[in-house]
Amino acid sequence: MLKGKIVPIYFMSDEFDKLFQQCNASDCRSFSEFIRNILANKPIIVRERNETIDNYLEIAIDLKTELHNIVHSEDHSLLPQKIEEIRALMYKIYYQCTEK
Repeated sequence: MLKGKIVPIYFMSDEFDKLFQQCNASDCRSFSEFIRNILANKPIIVRERNETIDNYLEIAIDLKTELHNIVHSEDHSLLPQKIEEIRALMYKIYYQCTEK
């Protein structure tokens, strides 16, 4: 059962999309909470993403998968190739983290 009142608000598509993107970047748990905070002039905490760290994590996950595959592989003839793939991933991580 709802404890509050419902206020229908109509937005243009581009306005709604912009607000929804801002909501997703905030720490609000719902779009309703986000809109209520805006209407009440409450501060909205925005999470800032570090693209370099996101890229690093993606590459690190690939590296972990490769290492897992090596450990559980029965065909050790591919080991030199896998080592080169891991080396390439490690260089990719290095270059991602040192870019300015």
